Amino acid sequence: MDVIEIIKESLVYPTNNLMALLIYIVLCVIAALVLVTTVGGLYLGSTLKNVLVTGVSGIVGIVVAIIISFLISGYMLDVLKLGIQHSNDSPRIDFSRQVINGLKLFIVDVVYLIIPAILFVVLSMIFAQWLAVLLGIIISIIFAFVLVIAECRLANTENLSDALAFGDAFNDLQRVGVVNIVQLIVILAVVFFVVFLITGAIGQLNAYIGSVLSAIASVYLLFVQKRATGLLYSQ
Repeated sequence: MDVIEIIKESLVYPTNNLMALLIYIVLCVIAALVLVTTVGGLYLGSTLKNVLVTGVSGIVGIVVAIIISFLISGYMLDVLKLGIQHSNDSPRIDFSRQVINGLKLFIVDVVYLIIPAILFVVLSMIFAQWLAVLLGIIISIIFAFVLVIAECRLANTENLSDALAFGDAFNDLQRVGVVNIVQLIVILAVVFFVVFLITGAIGQLNAYIGSVLSAIASVYLLFVQKRATGLLYSQ
């Protein structure tokens, strides 16, 4: 499949898996409700000057919100994995596995973001500021591309060490092709722009309908992006 075919297939995938879209939306709503409840509990505790209420509501709310966010991340990793497998199935909720995978994804993202930052600090102590910034930008771009592949490797094997194996991930990046990834990003950016331009225009006519459509479009496009990335990685 070339990049255009991948985009076409990815645009269709969410429409054939509406239940998966609904599950994701429900999870996001639950996460939002937990955060709102937590803030409400903290406000109530501070108003009543009750340290116990404030502490319990804050800790429990934050823990639950983190768990749900990991669940959502793990769920989207399954969308990515199904793309790699060229499967048209919908991801299903597998609570413990998806929460653990979400935690793994968080670790991967942190590692691939921290390393360039550390390298920039080191470079800034060695080279002139302008050169350190230039090298830092180049390193950050490289790590950003490798991170895309690392997430695919994690989705495919669910093995944290596979995702953190920078050398193997870099080899996969060469196999997939930086040019192909850039093409995918550019085309997806155009699709995203057009979709949000339409929902924004509708929002000018009716703010409520526009907001709902924008939220639905955001979820739809997220599925498209994950599906397309998985298909590209599998080539």
